[in-house]
Amino acid sequence: MANYDHLALLKQGSDRWHAWRSHHPGQTLDLSEVRLAGVYFKDTDLSRVNFRGADLSQTVLTAANLQAADLSHANLSRSELSHTHLQGAELVGVDLSYAQLSHANLSHANLISANLRGVTLRDADLSHANLVGVDLQDAHLERANLNQATLNRANLRHTYLVSAHLNQAVFDHANLVGTQLVSASLYGAIFRQANLSAANLVRVYGSEADFQQADLFQADLRWAMLQRSQFQQANLTQANLRSADLRGANFRGACLRGANLEDAKLDRADFTHADLSDTNLNPTQLRYTMIEGDRSPHR
Repeated sequence: MANYDHLALLKQGSDRWHAWRSHHPGQTLDLSEVRLAGVYFKDTDLSRVNFRGADLSQTVLTAANLQAADLSHANLSRSELSHTHLQGAELVGVDLSYAQLSHANLSHANLISANLRGVTLRDADLSHANLVGVDLQDAHLERANLNQATLNRANLRHTYLVSAHLNQAVFDHANLVGTQLVSASLYGAIFRQANLSAANLVRVYGSEADFQQADLFQADLRWAMLQRSQFQQANLTQANLRSADLRGANFRGACLRGANLEDAKLDRADFTHADLSDTNLNPTQLRYTMIEGDRSPHR
């Protein structure tokens, strides 16, 4: 339950608040379930404060310090949090829909099942964040850092991840239908059983990515650099892989029916038991590939 003395103190302004905090550094601050919608907290130190279930919608928190704060199930929809510090914050089930978080730092934050629909996270740091089951539909994460983040079962439908850093991030069973991933970095990223139908992966780069059993129906992978990546049993029907660098990639059991592999680099790729029906490629491209267990050059 909220401590209303703490609430009254906060409403007196940031100078009074910061002075009190400096004299009570170990004090537990409880503002759970309070209503602070539309309040101005720019540059305010709110670290370690308990805001569970609070209404902070349309609040200005630009450059505020919310490190290790508990904002689980709080309402921050349409709030301004650009340049805000949220490292290690608890944000389970939080509503951040249509909020502004450009350049915010959410590294190591816990955002399980958060509502991030339509949020702006351009240039934000979400490295090592727990984003399992989040809703990021229509969100903007251009140039965001999601290295080693976990996004299992996340909804990223029509999300903008242009030039984002997704190295070693995990997207198992995630929905990335129509997602924009142009020029994203995918080194060692995992997309097992993810749905990337009609996703735009033009010029993505990152060797050893894992797309096992992923759905890449009509995905655009032109000029992608995905050497030694795993596509076992993936659906690449009508995918566009023109000029992609797929050397050493594993396509065992994958469906490439009607895919475009024109000018793709396929040296040492493994197409054992893959469906290459109606695939657009020159037979000479299959030289030095493996098909049906035969590793010899194909002519």
